[in-house]
Amino acid sequence: MAGTLQQDQCSIWGALAQQELDTRTGSSSGKERVSDVVDVLERWSADKQLDINSYGFLLRQARSIQEGRRIVAHIVRRGLAKHTFLKNLVMDMFKRCGEPEEAVRVFLDQMERRNHFSWNIVMSAQLQLDHSGERAKRTFDRMPIGRDVVSWNAMLAALVSSEEMDLAVEAWHKMACHNLVSWNAVIAVCSRRGDLAAALSVFEWMPDRDLVSWNAILSACVQNRENEQALELWERMQQDAVKADKITLTTLLDACANLGLDALGASLLQCTIKWNSGEPDVVVANAVLNFHVRCGNVSDAKAVFETIEYRRDVVSWSSMVAAVHHDVAEALDLLRLMLLDGVAPNKITSLCVLSVCSHAGALDVGCSFFLSLEADYHTRLALEHYICMIDLVGRAGNFDGAQELMHSMPFEADNVAWRILMAAYLQYYSA
Repeated sequence: MAGTLQQDQCSIWGALAQQELDTRTGSSSGKERVSDVVDVLERWSADKQLDINSYGFLLRQARSIQEGRRIVAHIVRRGLAKHTFLKNLVMDMFKRCGEPEEAVRVFLDQMERRNHFSWNIVMSAQLQLDHSGERAKRTFDRMPIGRDVVSWNAMLAALVSSEEMDLAVEAWHKMACHNLVSWNAVIAVCSRRGDLAAALSVFEWMPDRDLVSWNAILSACVQNRENEQALELWERMQQDAVKADKITLTTLLDACANLGLDALGASLLQCTIKWNSGEPDVVVANAVLNFHVRCGNVSDAKAVFETIEYRRDVVSWSSMVAAVHHDVAEALDLLRLMLLDGVAPNKITSLCVLSVCSHAGALDVGCSFFLSLEADYHTRLALEHYICMIDLVGRAGNFDGAQELMHSMPFEADNVAWRILMAAYLQYYSA
């Protein structure tokens, strides 16, 4: 009875607050809505109408850290700060508004009583703070109360973050029950392990599917180079009337680019452009840009690149460097402009520059760039960089230099390195 009464009160206060907000804002959002939520807080507080449930509703409405802190200050002044229900919502507000460290601090320093919601929220905050997942895993191990499916899903996310895929599968099998998030997570885990067959089996076994499920399996197919399978699943997705989003479309564009299907890719491109007809989304724009680059449509790629002038990220710049193929001067000019734009090159960018040098036969430029990577661009040398250099030196007709470079590099040569060295050998002795 008490629980029902509390739910009724929460519903009443929520309806009143929502009615007030709708009256003030219509369908507005962002800063205007933030201001109106605070206005409601101030007026209701002055009338002494706010209780735990109405404060809880307003905490859920908070969309900025400034607004959230105002609500928390009111809670403290009213002497309601010790309630676990509100503490949990305060933690969730901090996490949602980009202050996960504050959420962790509330959990560690300010909570006298915790429930399983508290533990689940702090694990989610720790995952935002620590991409290795180590803090969340330690918290999971310390949970003194019963773990629910949300706790286990957080643990799965932590194990994926720390690249412990085998342990993630074991954890999934230990779960007493699974929800849609659990099923979707294990598809991603199987894909990351390179076990597409298992990912497909899980997808077929799932009792229910949502858009995330479809996107996960499409991505798994493309990541494991089964692009035809991805397109077959796309047909099933359409038959099931599942509406695509930007993740779906960008994944399918990758599949079309991998297969060289310009016609189908162009059709998907129209859907993507229509979906992205407002202010360009950089993720979607990058997918379109990459599609044009891989299909050799450099002028179209440049046109897309120009539309995202103020939103370019490292993916955008790297794709354009890859697009210039044999033009070393243009590649280096793009690199210079990228740095001026405040975007730091990453491993992919440097590999694109070295590839351009290799295809253009620019041995001196390529060697100079390779030697400057760590000092000037803060890029740690990887096996792929050495493979590009072996290719560059071999294409320049210096088989002995390519062979010496491969034997002296601080990595064990893989099949790609040996194939490139063999190509250099054949080029050298057939000249």
